[in-house]
Amino acid sequence: MVHWQINMENIDIIQQIKDTLDKIRPFIVRDGGDIEFSRFDEKSGIVYICLLYTSPSPRDTERS
Repeated sequence: MVHWQINMENIDIIQQIKDTLDKIRPFIVRDGGDIEFSRFDEKSGIVYICLLYTSPSPRDTERS
């Protein structure tokens, strides 16, 4: 059985990370992508995110 210890400080940090991602999300979405929080490694302080991107269709890249 795995016992998870919930660190309230980490919950606050994760919420701050998610709030920050929500602030930049509109700019990424406007360019055809998205960003998602994956996880936070408390030992290293590294934030893992997933960047999503949809490549434009050929019609979108045609020049007039």
